Amino acid sequence: MIDTKRIGIAVAAVGWASAAQAAPAGAGLVPPAMALPAPSGLLDSLLVLTFFAHLVLVNILLGSMLLAILDRRGAASDTPGGVAFLPKTLALAVNFGIAPFLFLQVLYGHFLYPGIVLMAVWWLAVVLFVMLGYYGLYVSDGAVNPARRTTVLILTALLLLMTAFLLTNASTLMLRPALWFQWFSEPHGTILNLRDATLFPRYLHIILASLAVGGLTMAWRARWSARRTGAGPAGDSGSDSGADGAGRRFRRGLDWFFFVSLAQVPVGLLFLFSLPPEVRALFLGGSVLHTAALPLVLSGLLLALFTARRGELGRTTAAALGIVLVMVCVRDMVRAAMLSPYAEAPSAAPNALAMPHGQTAALTLFLVCAVCVAAVLVWLARVLRNVNRCGGSGMEE
Repeated sequence: MIDTKRIGIAVAAVGWASAAQAAPAGAGLVPPAMALPAPSGLLDSLLVLTFFAHLVLVNILLGSMLLAILDRRGAASDTPGGVAFLPKTLALAVNFGIAPFLFLQVLYGHFLYPGIVLMAVWWLAVVLFVMLGYYGLYVSDGAVNPARRTTVLILTALLLLMTAFLLTNASTLMLRPALWFQWFSEPHGTILNLRDATLFPRYLHIILASLAVGGLTMAWRARWSARRTGAGPAGDSGSDSGADGAGRRFRRGLDWFFFVSLAQVPVGLLFLFSLPPEVRALFLGGSVLHTAALPLVLSGLLLALFTARRGELGRTTAAALGIVLVMVCVRDMVRAAMLSPYAEAPSAAPNALAMPHGQTAALTLFLVCAVCVAAVLVWLARVLRNVNRCGGSGMEE
């Protein structure tokens, strides 16, 4: 007599074994994905847009802070109020970072949080580093003699650069479930993704991008300073003889952007060829969408370099923002490509009972509120600009 129960168990065991062999390393450690409250395409688009806004502010902050140390005359960091905009920029960067983090945890929380647990101690240190950095920026602005300001800025820069490094670790560790087995030998929350070939090229790419955007920020501040004080056209070399040297700082800011952007080319290639072969192949002809990103970035870079040498700050800034947006999309495509094998791996089905029809109403309310807040921020920015024009607030100098 045939024992159908034993046959069923044997067939199931063979199926599980074959699935385990087909799944990539570490797939068994990935928890089930949560049910999405809205279409994934919409959430991913919001993730890209909100992270773009956050990244621009981060680049302005890090780049301006580093240039305040490396080029004190160009950044006017020794003048009263010369770094007064940095604490405000940090506050905006932190607040604008909340939305992309929320979208990221909805889409990739089952990858993000295991990675955070592995580096839990360092993740908690991020909060401390940002708070100390925020305090350091305020101290460097008003409570310290300008002659000693550079020392405080250096310490603050180290804190924020370490923060950027730890966040880069978190964003790469979530892409490597095969490395999560390391927790069983180091369960203390101090794991860093130092063995990842993409970690340091990615981090260096962020720092160089920040320096380039910091150069543009320097040029914009010089132009605003020239308009406020009547020092002459910002791009005119004759304005170097003015009291604040706005023309010289304008040209120097564009020079920083130009030469740092050139340095991004080898760093970008290093990052590309440090990607896993199957992901790199997508950008080298394996996918039309992925491959199109490279000529788009290169053409935007050439346009930005050309306009920077011509002193066309507005067009250079527009080209630079376009490049940043494309790179954010590339980052999103790299993440999706690296996690696609794990998304296809067999796992428990997500529990969608709590949201059988999604949360369209809640998402609509969120988007309406976001548009209203954006309108209020635009209005507030115009008010502050008018105040600066009338009386000056020291933000440019």
